[in-house]
Amino acid sequence: MTEIFQIFLQILVIFIFCYFPQYYLNFFDLKKQSIIEKISLGVIINIFILLLLSFTNQKNFNLVYIVLIIIFCNNLFFFTIENWGFKLFDTKLIFLFIFILVFSFDLANNLKLGWDPQNFWFFKTLNFIQGGDIYNLKNIPRQDYPHLGSFIWAIYTKISFLKLEYLGRIFYIFFYCVSIFSVAELLNLDDIKKILFSSIIIILTYNILLFNGHQEILIFSIFTLFSKYFYLIIKNNISKSVINYYSIIILLLFLCGTWTKNEAMFFSFTSMLLILCLPKKSSLFRLSIFFSFFFIIALRFLIFKEIGLDTSTIHANNYENLSLLNLGNHFRIDRILLIFKYFFFGLVSNLIYIIAIFVIIFMLYYRKNKTDLFFYFTSLILNFLLILSFYIFSTAPIEWTLKVTIERVTFEVLGIYLIPIIIFINVYSKKVFKIC
Repeated sequence: MTEIFQIFLQILVIFIFCYFPQYYLNFFDLKKQSIIEKISLGVIINIFILLLLSFTNQKNFNLVYIVLIIIFCNNLFFFTIENWGFKLFDTKLIFLFIFILVFSFDLANNLKLGWDPQNFWFFKTLNFIQGGDIYNLKNIPRQDYPHLGSFIWAIYTKISFLKLEYLGRIFYIFFYCVSIFSVAELLNLDDIKKILFSSIIIILTYNILLFNGHQEILIFSIFTLFSKYFYLIIKNNISKSVINYYSIIILLLFLCGTWTKNEAMFFSFTSMLLILCLPKKSSLFRLSIFFSFFFIIALRFLIFKEIGLDTSTIHANNYENLSLLNLGNHFRIDRILLIFKYFFFGLVSNLIYIIAIFVIIFMLYYRKNKTDLFFYFTSLILNFLLILSFYIFSTAPIEWTLKVTIERVTFEVLGIYLIPIIIFINVYSKKVFKIC
């Protein structure tokens, strides 16, 4: 009973930490946002703040506690005055809470960590739980692995009353559910249909193994929210101040992604290429975003160097023996066919890809306005080529690598392709929901 109460309380605490008050949004001339919108933005801000705090001296945890207490009190105050009364009984918020609660109970009954978490990620988490700082990460395996996901895991473990490690991973569940409910806000439908859409996506994508300490679920959530704000920029019917607001969010998402998992840098790069092609946006705007991205990447490597982390292991066990002399071996027919076979299995296992591909093809053929679809079709091709290149140039045992990673790697950017599905529903909603 105590543990059940702790799970319930942990979710409430995360909700408050991840609430972003409408009061601050007013400075961007944004109209009143739904509570889901405010929570999704709050998640991004929360992760960013935790990233900054991760560079402080963890042996003196008082500073972290002080910052967290200030954030909590501020958010609790505004949450109370902005949602007083029946506003607290928001239907979407209730369903979001139920999903998070159910999945948290599922997590509590499935505590086994995955292989990578057992050998790499949890060591980083344990370092922060025990008061170690980022400088101590050089004494932990895979120094090239970024630490943000592990730091979040550690912080939410430390602020829980029972100090059980899985309580820190409830944040992963929270972020996952919020990202899906947030992207559903783009639907031109009533709240019940938005909840229905979110529920279907969650049913199609949920797997308890996603929350066994692997970082792919965080990358999925980051790119799901990126796709939302990228789409809002594409729409062209918003003010300059709002565009700047969305651009800041996108950059924060990329920043947090690069400190979560290495391949996020590569997926972010393909997204940056699309931003360069945005129509009706000034060259200054596009180049500012693009070069800000490269600044984020450069800053990460500079910080790694300052800390003394060895980034040379980024190629360990994967690309360390790659050279021009043996490059031809990577393009053997049998090897290419094997990669394509498992790549196909990876797509089929993530059903959203299949739906998105059919939706994109359908609308490219029948829809008159194809501008927004161009970006998602191009993104699909670029990300698929990028994923394939990961395996084509890998020097690790290829079939074993494909078996254990392909589903997780393809899952990372899956959330981007919820947008074409949403566009389809918005365009053909009368036909899709005529029985409702």
